[in-house]
Amino acid sequence: MPFICSPPSSPLVSNKTVCENTATSLSSAGIGTLSWYSDSVGGNYLGSGLSFNTSTLTNTTNYYVQDSTCAASARTKVSVFVLAKPKIGFTINNISQCVNNNSFVFTDTSSLSQGNINRLWKISNSDSSTNINFTKTFNSVGNYTIQLSVVNSLNNNCKDSITKAFNIKPKPKVLTSANATVICQGKSITLYGNGAKNYSWSDGVLDGIAFFPLSNKTYVVIGIDSNNCADTANINIIVNKNPSISATASVNPVCAKQAIILTGNGGETYYWSDGISNGVPFVPIVSKTYLLTALDSKGCSDTATIYVQILPLPNSNITKNKTTITATQTGATYQWLNCNTAKSIIAGAINQSYTATANGNYAVIVTQNGCSDTSICVNINSVGLSENNNENKISIFPNPATTKLTITSETAIKEIYIYDVLGKLVKQVNLENTNTKSNEIAIEELSEGVYIIQVVDVFDAKLSSKFIKE
Repeated sequence: MPFICSPPSSPLVSNKTVCENTATSLSSAGIGTLSWYSDSVGGNYLGSGLSFNTSTLTNTTNYYVQDSTCAASARTKVSVFVLAKPKIGFTINNISQCVNNNSFVFTDTSSLSQGNINRLWKISNSDSSTNINFTKTFNSVGNYTIQLSVVNSLNNNCKDSITKAFNIKPKPKVLTSANATVICQGKSITLYGNGAKNYSWSDGVLDGIAFFPLSNKTYVVIGIDSNNCADTANINIIVNKNPSISATASVNPVCAKQAIILTGNGGETYYWSDGISNGVPFVPIVSKTYLLTALDSKGCSDTATIYVQILPLPNSNITKNKTTITATQTGATYQWLNCNTAKSIIAGAINQSYTATANGNYAVIVTQNGCSDTSICVNINSVGLSENNNENKISIFPNPATTKLTITSETAIKEIYIYDVLGKLVKQVNLENTNTKSNEIAIEELSEGVYIIQVVDVFDAKLSSKFIKE
């Protein structure tokens, strides 16, 4: 009976996954001779044995294994999957590697075409992290290394690592200063940073450049040194408000030669122009504007002005005609004075003219537009009982008189007027008989004192004289 040869079963083999640029060994089992080929049919014979060592692989490659006894089995495909190695890399967010920099972040930039990346950060074999971003604050200066290791999750042997050395530099010690930290409104200050190379201030302030703060504020400066390391500092600026002052005058407008008082309000200390002292009387010479500068308790100041108008004094000149003195200023009010009795007021003597009733010295106060001036004292020495403006034409007797007075004139009299020394008409007599040159009138009702009698003759001539009523 002829011998029948049956081929063995196809050998069993497992696929493998390897990292690029590596070789591997494939294994199988059979009952006969195991042969390795490059293709399922034909192809290149690669070798025989229970195992097969591949060459260095860069791409996924298929192999075929066959079991042979008296006959050959079908070939079994076995694949070697080649994984790309991770392209490793990382960045550092801060070029300035400075101590106590809270934003020091390492970022993994590695990439992989297949699978997922498993990573491990290590800094000087102490701190570690598996996050993409590794944030670290360095509290001490010195030399450090950071290592990033990455592994393809599909094959732990498909990995890479990178190590970088860096130096943590000290931060500068930034300080602040100012030419003044307490100022008044409207004053400038200059802020300075110290301890670094370049300075950046808040609120747009420029280092070393004067500016005008408006209110109390804290200014912050960032100082950067030559290593690009930074530090911050701040400074408080106090801005005191200026006082709000005003100026007042005790009298305004003021009459010439009259003293006034200028007073400041709202401050502590006051300085007036023209050497004027606050609250102290002085006599202004001309109309002008006075400037007041006031300081408060904090040394802050404000200014105010006041215009003082000087009103002219009325004309106080007087003229004398025998016993009558007259102020030359018209349209004013008048008050006559007795200079012999400390310029005492003569009651009722308020007309522009005054006729003295006794020898002495007299003056007048002239008031116009609210301003007054006093004339010089003039001497009257012609007052007498026989005084008669028309001595050759009129005579009076008795003089002094008590009840009756007889007036005799060279011409016939038609009217008689009696005035007191203030010029007030106190008695008037109209004569019915105008042909007589001698007339008698009663004066009992008159008070004691000096009077002026005036007669009007038939020719309308006015004749006058004085008499005393006892």
